[in-house]
Amino acid sequence: MIDWIFIGILCSILFSLSCQSKKNKSTPVAEIKEAVQQKIDSIEHWYNNEWLPIASGGTEAQMHRAFGNGRKIYKQIEWAVEFFFPQTAKELNGAPLPEIEPEENMVIAPSGFQVIEALIYPFAETNRTRLLQESKKLTSVLHRLQILWHEHQFRDDQVFVACRLQVMRITSLSLAGFDTPLSLTAIQEVSFSLKGVQTAISAYEQVQHLQLFDSIYTMIRGAADFISEHKHFESFDRAFFIGSYLQPLANWFFILQYKLNLKPPNIY
Repeated sequence: MIDWIFIGILCSILFSLSCQSKKNKSTPVAEIKEAVQQKIDSIEHWYNNEWLPIASGGTEAQMHRAFGNGRKIYKQIEWAVEFFFPQTAKELNGAPLPEIEPEENMVIAPSGFQVIEALIYPFAETNRTRLLQESKKLTSVLHRLQILWHEHQFRDDQVFVACRLQVMRITSLSLAGFDTPLSLTAIQEVSFSLKGVQTAISAYEQVQHLQLFDSIYTMIRGAADFISEHKHFESFDRAFFIGSYLQPLANWFFILQYKLNLKPPNIY
């Protein structure tokens, strides 16, 4: 009788633990949300502890190195920021051109990485005050990004659309040096953009589709290897890179989304 009671208690405990394990199991969206949050925290840490001190009194070489570090962090979450918060993306890494609001008779000054780049490539000591002013604008932008991401909810299908758009963004803008016209670090930054996309996609790994995931990872590693061997902006073979890596990646993402049955909701 005691044995049966003991067995009953043990089964109850195991069932409870099993249920708790399932309850605590993270979803892909939750994993992605946490991964992006960590990078947002990293870019805030970079801003406060690396960039601001160097902008206040560092040399041009130190600025270039620190500036590159911040951009590499941002590139890993650019896919999410550009897709979900385009206005914030514009304030972080938009073109350094004023935005005109004719209805309100307003001209909005540009801000972000590209404005800062223009002040440090090359750097003149006479620009130090303005550099600090432009740098401190990032305080409110990064704070808003923290709040937006914390509150934002998104769907699985949106992740795949955002990742495909990031590949297109690399193809049409990054490889052309659109957001690095002076530093010309666009080619090296592509590796970090693809790393961010891979982190997002990897949250959906399933045993039955491991071969497809391996194909995607192999393609991204190949792209990174190609970049490490061909870093020069002017001589980089963009046609080969797009045809051999970026276009196939975009196709793989579409196929994977279909295989995982992650369709957008029917709103009609």
